[in-house]
Amino acid sequence: MTEESSLKQLKRKAYLAYHQDGIIDMLIGVSILGFGLWNWLEQPIFAFLCLFSFGLYIQLKNAITVPRFGYVRFQEGKRETGLLVSLAIGLVLLMIVVGVLFILGPGRVGLAPFTFLRKFHVYVMSSIGAVVMAIFGLWSGIRRLIAYALFLLATLVITYYLELDSSIPLLLAGSSLMLIGLFLMMRFIRGNPTEPGQVNHAI
Repeated sequence: MTEESSLKQLKRKAYLAYHQDGIIDMLIGVSILGFGLWNWLEQPIFAFLCLFSFGLYIQLKNAITVPRFGYVRFQEGKRETGLLVSLAIGLVLLMIVVGVLFILGPGRVGLAPFTFLRKFHVYVMSSIGAVVMAIFGLWSGIRRLIAYALFLLATLVITYYLELDSSIPLLLAGSSLMLIGLFLMMRFIRGNPTEPGQVNHAI
């Protein structure tokens, strides 16, 4: 039992160390920032930052993490299940919000909840994203994601009660996470230098 417990602790430490490269932090920040710029400037082009920023995840892992740690595959069903559950919850909630916003047009009956969603869709969708991020942080063990989610929710609440532009919390949270991700990435690179001629398999 002691050996099994020690092995689990070693796996957990390795898993967390593997995700100290700041990549996921930076990409979440880019996605949130893209949503904020889309809402603020009303330019749909920034929506691509939300949709395709995570397409760079594997490329960045191969360029930064794999040369230092090697290719690591963590066979832990709990974390894989956590990712799937988080994505499923996010997709379901997003589909509900999108359905309410786009199916219920101006000619529909203006019920109060639907009117609220149309008016405050940025807060609703941002809150959904924060909840999904917190769930994934809890399930994966990357606890700082929970802190990011709480920070985003706090800025949303403050912005709402101060009646400020709804883009402000997204721009603030997105920029902050990008900077944190860059800081973690630089620290990871300095703390884990690559050896000359080292070759590792890519993901």
